[in-house]
Amino acid sequence: MIRHDTKSSRFLIFSLVLLLTTALSVYPTPKVQAQSAPVNLVVAAWEVEFTDDEIAVYTAANPNITIERIDPDPTRLAALFAAGTPPDIIRNSGSDVPLFVNRGWIMDLTSRFESSSVISLDDMVPANGYYNYNGAWYGMLKDWSPDFAYIINRRMAEAAGITLPPPNSIITYQQAGEWAALMTVRDGSRLTTAGSEGFGGDGDVQNVAREAGGDLYSEDFTHAIIKDNPAIVEYLTWAANLMRDGYTFSPINPSPDWGVPDLQSGAAASIVMGYWSNAQFAESADEGVEDPSNFVMYPALSWFGNSVFDSSAGGAGWTISMGTQHPDEAWNLFEYYMTGAPAVTRAQAGWGVPSLRSLFGYMNAPTEWQQQWLDTVNWELENADTSTRRINPYYSTEIFNNIWYTQLEQYLNGDITIDEAINNLDAGVNQAIADGIAQQ
Repeated sequence: MIRHDTKSSRFLIFSLVLLLTTALSVYPTPKVQAQSAPVNLVVAAWEVEFTDDEIAVYTAANPNITIERIDPDPTRLAALFAAGTPPDIIRNSGSDVPLFVNRGWIMDLTSRFESSSVISLDDMVPANGYYNYNGAWYGMLKDWSPDFAYIINRRMAEAAGITLPPPNSIITYQQAGEWAALMTVRDGSRLTTAGSEGFGGDGDVQNVAREAGGDLYSEDFTHAIIKDNPAIVEYLTWAANLMRDGYTFSPINPSPDWGVPDLQSGAAASIVMGYWSNAQFAESADEGVEDPSNFVMYPALSWFGNSVFDSSAGGAGWTISMGTQHPDEAWNLFEYYMTGAPAVTRAQAGWGVPSLRSLFGYMNAPTEWQQQWLDTVNWELENADTSTRRINPYYSTEIFNNIWYTQLEQYLNGDITIDEAINNLDAGVNQAIADGIAQQ
């Protein structure tokens, strides 16, 4: 099944009180600002990612500041900006940055990064590049994940007669597809276990194109290169036919839930998913689901078998609104969130990889399987290309996925050929880009 925003599924309530307590004991509380008139900062962020406890610590150290947290719902954000009452800080995906910059929503923070005493640009991991647009810094990741790692159920693989290679072996998409066919389980015509899921999204397409030495977009982003890109055509055809043959979930045979629950329930035997999911596995390990030690994480799949591309799909981070009336206070809170106790808490929780190398030492691997996953992350940081993929500033990448999902449904129903589906995807994406250019 095509992956949508994988991080949106992470907004499940879980307790961070113990982790927060630990973080506060090892990292100093934020520097108290010079007292001034009372300031209220509106922060568009999910409660699970910026907790009441973290807010309380910050406001206790900065008694002139109060913080109002609202959900970063895209529709609500657009309405607030249209009304001239935007939040001061916005949690967003790195893939949103070009669009937000072009809309005039977010502030150029380059000079603040360069003069910061707690954030060093040299300390930032490459994935932060999503927040650098046209040479300027507009924010940074709160955390990130190599989002295209391959996770497989060792128990199901062995039952299907598959001998898995050692960890950190390079596995091709084609090999993963063969394993998916072997691990698929049906009850009559009903698919009880999909051999795999997670193929066919724009991120996978772009990784394949990059591995082939090109990209999904032209140099100036004015058009997408899909139907005339042999590697992309081959990949999309392969992914579509895996769905056609019933080895993965699809628009006409959808997943019962989403990636991690599907793996835990046995509805899926393997998946393309990010390192961040290890926290979800650990959080729910005692809920009568598949033992997380049965899962093995490998580096991102390779189309040609020679190299691995595993950038973050976009990551999640913070930006400061162009319309803020309190830029200094907003930046002070930004620094606290990115380098203080909240950053340590996030690193320890395992919901992502820290955006600063200096925080890597706080990452935990309390079990053997979690250490194996962390070892894979470290292998990719050393051996894979984890640089950011190129984000088209003229349209949202979700448009790509929505168009392809529609074309897949028609193909799988026998209404169009795979060539027609790919040609329609090419036309639809390029029309969306043209529309975006016209609106600039």
